[in-house]
Formats: sequence, structure tokens, C-alpha cells
Amino acid sequence: MKHSWAVPGARCKCIDATWRSTAFFDDDMLPVVGATYTVRDVVLPDGKTVCIRLEEIVNPPRDFEVGEVECSFAAWHFRPLDELRPTDETARRKLVDA
Repeated sequence: MKHSWAVPGARCKCIDATWRSTAFFDDDMLPVVGATYTVRDVVLPDGKTVCIRLEEIVNPPRDFEVGEVECSFAAWHFRPLDELRPTDETARRKLVDA
């Protein structure tokens, strides 16, 4: 699975906050680029797109095509914190180039 890191309890950072305006209501709280979040739930609202709900953001259930549910955010808008750490090779290069 492309977003196998997306499991409850995983820490991630928002890297893209270009949200589809039709998917959210004006008073919904949305993730912010650069902020760190904790995955609360993982859903596949359309049967294929991995979406997450976050511990730090809880919105009220809304009436969507699939029924009344809390909105979720496509996982591609986030990166796991582990993926953001430099690799050993990257860190070594920075030391050598310094």
C-alpha cells in the first residue's frame, strides 16, 4: 500500500494544504502545512483513496454521499515523521561538505 505508514498512532506532518473546497464546510478545522499531527483513524471513503482523521482535529459529522460522517484528509497531503528525518548518508554528506 502506498501509504502504509498511515496507521492509528502514527505521527505525520502536513506538506500540502490545498484542500478541495467542495469536500469541507466553512467551519471545518483543516490541517496546516508544517504542523505535526497524530493519525486517529484511517478510512477509504471512495474505496481506494487512503484518508486519515487526526487526533488534533475533530470535526462534526456532516452529510456526505456515503452518509453522515466526519471528514477525513487524503494521506498524500502528509508525510510520516520518520520519512522526514535525513538518512545516514545525507547526514554524512552534510558533514563532509561542511
